[in-house]
Amino acid sequence: MSTVVSSIPTVPVTVQRPVPTDLDKDIPHPGVPRANKAVSKENPNGSPANLAREDHTVMQQHADFFDRDQDGVIWPWDTYIGFRRLGFGRVISTLAVPFIHGSFSYPSCPTILPDPFFRIYLKNFHRCKHGSDSGAPGDGPDGHCKSA
Repeated sequence: MSTVVSSIPTVPVTVQRPVPTDLDKDIPHPGVPRANKAVSKENPNGSPANLAREDHTVMQQHADFFDRDQDGVIWPWDTYIGFRRLGFGRVISTLAVPFIHGSFSYPSCPTILPDPFFRIYLKNFHRCKHGSDSGAPGDGPDGHCKSA
């Protein structure tokens, strides 16, 4: 019978941040993935009601911050304004736009032709993956580690 290893002494962060064993006290069924709620010990019901959307995945809710007019489309200007609202300066905000929209516009596009305005469509945002999504065990189909 094998024992579950939850920390490795030679990797200090695994010792400093132990795996929680009492989540079931705060979160009902803590091992069950939720499609539209990012639950945590601090927020067992997910995001506050004014931010949560039952009809959006967690990843879409994350991107909703940048969709100021809530039309389901993030324009490059929306991303620039979002970065400014987060406190980034003009240079970083400007540099972020081509990286983000260059990476996510085509995969989220509703047609086979690329969007000439590099818009990001939240309806198809599930098609977008970060380059760090390895597909290795632990990476979920939505690009987020299920054990995190």
